[in-house]
This record gives sequence, C-alpha cells and structure tokens, in this order.
Amino acid sequence: MKKREFLAMGGAVPLMMAGCGGSGSASVRLVNASVGYPSLGFQVESTQIVSDIAYGTASDFLTVQDGSVKTNLTTETSGVVTTMTTTTRTLAKSNRYSLVAYGVLGSPKAVLINENQDTPDTGYASFNVLNTSVDVGAVDVYLSGSGVDYTTTTPIATNISGVATSAFQNITPGSYIVTVVGTGTVAEGSPDVRYQGTVLITLVNQKIYTLILSQGGGGVLTNTILLQQASDGAVTGAANTYSRLRVVVATGNTTGGVGGTTNVLNVTGGAVSSPYIEDYVTIAAGAAPAVQYTPPGGSAQTISSATIGTLVAGYDYTMLVYLTSDTVAAVALITDDNTLPVTSTNCKVRLINAVYDSSATSLPLSLAVNSTSMASNLAYAAASTYKEIAAASTTTVTVTSGFTTVLSYSGTNSLTTTVDGIYTMFVVGEGTPTTIAAGTSGVAGKFLAANV
Repeated sequence: MKKREFLAMGGAVPLMMAGCGGSGSASVRLVNASVGYPSLGFQVESTQIVSDIAYGTASDFLTVQDGSVKTNLTTETSGVVTTMTTTTRTLAKSNRYSLVAYGVLGSPKAVLINENQDTPDTGYASFNVLNTSVDVGAVDVYLSGSGVDYTTTTPIATNISGVATSAFQNITPGSYIVTVVGTGTVAEGSPDVRYQGTVLITLVNQKIYTLILSQGGGGVLTNTILLQQASDGAVTGAANTYSRLRVVVATGNTTGGVGGTTNVLNVTGGAVSSPYIEDYVTIAAGAAPAVQYTPPGGSAQTISSATIGTLVAGYDYTMLVYLTSDTVAAVALITDDNTLPVTSTNCKVRLINAVYDSSATSLPLSLAVNSTSMASNLAYAAASTYKEIAAASTTTVTVTSGFTTVLSYSGTNSLTTTVDGIYTMFVVGEGTPTTIAAGTSGVAGKFLAANV
C-alpha cells in the first residue's frame, strides 16, 4: 500500500470529523467488496461521510481527523439509512487508508488497509493479495502473461485463507491474467479454479497494488477488485464469469443412461446410470448445459438448456435429473449455498428428495438430524432450505415419509458432522409408502459434504 497525501478526490469537499485526541487529519476511502450489499455507505462518529458506493467500486478519498474514531458501515433504502457494524479505529496523522467492506448479506465487516507501503525500485511493481472470505477457503493466486499457461508459472501468493493478506512481492510491470485456484490443486494435477480473468490487468512501474478477493454468491467462487495505492489510485472490479455445477442422476432404480450434450458430466466414456452424484465442475456461466436421457430400451431424449435454466456467475448449482414418468426425465436446477455457517460450532444441512413414486411421482420426505427437524414434507424433485445444527462426531440422521422411516443412520451406523461442514442428504431411488414400509423400495441415501 502506498503513501498518500490527505486529499478529497474528484471535487469532493473535505470533511473534518471529530475524533479523540487527534491533532491532524488522515485520508480515507471506502471500497465495497461485500457481495451481499450492492451499495454501501460510511459514517465517522455518526456523521455520514459517503453513500451509494456500488459493489466493486470505491469512493473518493475523504479527509477525516486522525486519532481514535468510530466508523460505521451503512445501507440506504428509500432514503432511510441503516447503521450496521461499528468499529473504533486509530487513524495516523497524514496517512492514507482504504476501508474495505466485505461479507455476505446480514454479516457485513470491514478491514482497514494502511497505504504506507514503500515505493518499489524502478523496474518493478509491488503486488499483494487480500482474501476477504473464509467461505472461499485457502487459495493460490497466479499472474500469467497473455497466452501463457498459468499452471507453468509460480504463484504470486499461496495458501491465502480466511481474512488475510499475502506479503508484497515485486513483479515485472506488464499485463497479466489473474487466476485463483484452491491451494495446492495445480501441483495435484486437478486445478480447482475459483476465478480466471477474461481481460488483462496492467501493473505499472513503481506502482503498488492489492488484489482483493471477494466471494461470489455461492460462497466458493470469487470475484476480484484491483486496488492501486495512490491518492488517485484506481479501483477496478472484475466479476467471475463462471459457475460451479454438479449433476445428480436420480432416474429411479432402472439403468437408463444420462449424458450431457455439451460435456456437462465430468465423466468419460459416455452416459452414467442412476444413482450418480458428480463432483462440482467449473463451467462458463449462462445457459445450463443440455442433458440427454435414454430410458431402458428407448430412444434418447434431449432436455434443452432453455428448459433447464440459467447459471448465474459466481453461484453453485445442483442439476437434478429425475423421472416424471417411467420413461420420461426432467431436470431441476437447484441453487446451492456453500457459504459457511454463521455460528462457529455449527454445520449446515439440507435435504434433496429424489425418490420416484411411479404411482404419483410425489413422495414427500422429512429429515431429522439428532432429533431436530431439518425439513418437513419436502416434495419430490425439490431441495429444502439449509439449516444450522451443532456439529457432532456422532450424528443421527433419519429420513421419513409420513410415519414411515425411509432411511436411518444411528448407533454404530451414525454419521459424523464437522464444524463448518455443509451437507446435503440426497435420497434417491423408487418407492411408494407401501413398498417402503415393506422394505422393498430400493431407496438409498448419501449424506454428502458439499462445500468442496
């Protein structure tokens, strides 16, 4: 971060706000890196300094009295200002700061960057990374030239997890593509891409930059904001252009094949049979891939992209392939929330009902975890909302239909849930209340940790 004279940029009027014990002033701007808030404001000692700063952008620098000051993040709806987090901060005389707001809706936070980094030697730019999301997890960041395979280069920052910054590194000025991957996955040979830029960023000789990582809507993918440290330093946001998608094939107990017309399934050798749960794959956002279903002894049916829906950039999805009759399939596009639990000792759990009832195609299911109801009478081909529950090494999971137990994991068959785990109970197969009671339904379940 770079030294800056205190200045209100862009014609803004300098505002001297009272602090405690200050004898001069500092310069502060607000950077909105909070995916949960399309617009944010900033107060100092209960006085509104700036409003309506859009996500991925920054305010001008504003002059604030130095010393100990209280800062608030604010939102505004129909002229009504809501004050959120309040933090007491110490601002040094004549220093320049960027207040970076981050976090999801309902949990806004902010970190103060002191832009006092020394100017690099000629022939270099200085660069570091600020990860603002515990949901994204530990990541490595690569800068690669145009046409260069990033996997053949050395990362500029490694294992940046939680809300943390990497050390500043000198780098040759020039234009680069930014790629963010799960830590160590390049060396493992299966890069877990969280972000890859579609345009080059330009790093200028003797300038100082911080790349801010801001989680996407699904929690795991990330957006980027490039902050240049200077009194006139630009702040440039770049949204992710990818989504994460996994396919769940739940076409009953038959062996009908399901495949993707545009390589939606992360498999080789053609179609797969029910039941099948795919790992997440990162694909371009936009129209969902079309799916083909071939019933036993029948002809292939194509379920079109237009029928399935749209993948929004930065979000995670489950594409559930299910039966609407004995020979016809459909696809439900389900939005996944892989943000971490709010409570630090909890995990998150939900239910997906994929049990086909040939007589009614509507076998409702309920889910209880450690005797706590997590979902009630969930319809076929649907997902319940996520609920938090305390993580436990011994976790009893019960799935019922009415008064009938469909699946039970208890005693020596109990499951383990971990702190910050995000779990989906997939229940697949065929059955009616009668056949389930008789124990001949062929229903199966998989309790899947999904935040990977």
